[in-house]
Amino acid sequence: MRLATKIFLVSALVILVLFGTVVWSLLTVKRLVTVNQEIATQAVPALRLQSALREAVHGLVRLEARALVLQDRDYAAMWSDRATRVTRDMEKLASYLERAEERTAYSRAREAFATYRGHVQEERRLVALGQIKAALRIAEGPAREAAERVEAALTDVTAATEAGLAAGQARARALEARTWRAVIIALAWGGGGVHPAGCQPGGGRR
Repeated sequence: MRLATKIFLVSALVILVLFGTVVWSLLTVKRLVTVNQEIATQAVPALRLQSALREAVHGLVRLEARALVLQDRDYAAMWSDRATRVTRDMEKLASYLERAEERTAYSRAREAFATYRGHVQEERRLVALGQIKAALRIAEGPAREAAERVEAALTDVTAATEAGLAAGQARARALEARTWRAVIIALAWGGGGVHPAGCQPGGGRR
């Protein structure tokens, strides 16, 4: 085989390898972009909303106590408004959850919150009948337990979301590391690791 043909074949092989590496790198970058988009558009907003919901539920418990002890209609109205907002935010949170663990904990949170709202409605019915002590027993017992279950379930949702976020970040780091290794190996091999028979790097024929 003539030297020119050998040089051409080896050069073509190097170009093919480099081209393949570039294509593979571009596909990997696309996967990295997808992972980062999931983190930015799913996990981060979900974590923020979960934190806000826990604070909101804690605030509802305080408003419930004030409305009941003081029998103040303004506090009762504020509680109703915030409870409606929490329900709306709960529904919004569902759109950010993809993992089974997240959805399972989220279902518990929604169920517990519905139970909590039911207890508060019962408290108000009893207050309207003048049965304040009975209303207080519900507030300090079943209602408080339901609110605590909401917060606990939301904490579980957060733990599942954080686990998913950590897995996504680890996947992104692994993809990035594999891409750099492949590029470096391809460049090193294509830059001087292959020479046609009869040629020496940096010199002519002997």
